[in-house]
Amino acid sequence: MSAISATRIVRAGFRMPRASRQVHSNINWAHPEHLPFGVTNKRAFTAKYWTFLGVGFSIPFIAGWWQLRKSSGAA
Repeated sequence: MSAISATRIVRAGFRMPRASRQVHSNINWAHPEHLPFGVTNKRAFTAKYWTFLGVGFSIPFIAGWWQLRKSSGAA
């Protein structure tokens, strides 16, 4: 295989078809009606966002604490 044909194969893999480029061009980012949650109230959104992240981040630590507590026979 020559270097030119290898380059064409690599470039073809990175090329995006025209149809999939045009799918995302109709989204209006100024009006967030396409999102499944409300972002118009920034304080409520911020509270929900940080609560979601905090709960998701803390689950492994709570599970580890629970397992250690179970293994020590304190339950």
